[in-house]
Amino acid sequence: MSDANSKALTLIEAHFNTLEIGSSLELDSIFSTDDVREYARENNINWPGHYLDQNGQSLVVPGMIFFRPAVGFGLGEPNPPLARAGFFTRTSRAFRQPIRVNEAVHFRGQITDKYLRRGYYYIVVDWTATGVDGVVAATGREWHTLGWARYPKNHPKGG
Repeated sequence: MSDANSKALTLIEAHFNTLEIGSSLELDSIFSTDDVREYARENNINWPGHYLDQNGQSLVVPGMIFFRPAVGFGLGEPNPPLARAGFFTRTSRAFRQPIRVNEAVHFRGQITDKYLRRGYYYIVVDWTATGVDGVVAATGREWHTLGWARYPKNHPKGG
C-alpha cells in the first residue's frame, strides 16, 4: 500500500469513527437559474425543455436534488484528503412533486448505517426534501463510500 493511500485511509477512518448512526442534519438550499443551467449544460440536458410547470415556470432537474444531505456529513470537505464522496454504490429515490427554480428547499438527512466492506468505508444516508409549501417533494436513501482510497485485498480490513 502506498504512503499516500495509507495516509488517506488513516484520515478517512478517523472521520468515519466520528460519524454516528442516527446523526441527522438539516439544511436549506435554493437552486438558482444559473445552477440549473450549469448542471444541464454539464450533463447534456435540454433545459428548460420539458422542465416547466403548468404555468411555464422552470423546474429543477431531479438529478440535482440528490446528494445534498450527504455533503453535510463531511463528504464535501476538501480535507482530509480523499475523505469525500467517492462514489455512489447504490441509491433509491422517489420524486413526489417538482421543485421550482429559485424556491427554497429544506433537506433533512440521517445516517442510518455505516460499515467497512471490501476495503471501503461506507455510510448510508436517508433524506427528505421539502418544498416551500411544506410538502415532501423527494425522498431517498444513498450509499456512499467515504473516499477513493481502499484497503488492498490482502490487508485484514480489505476483505
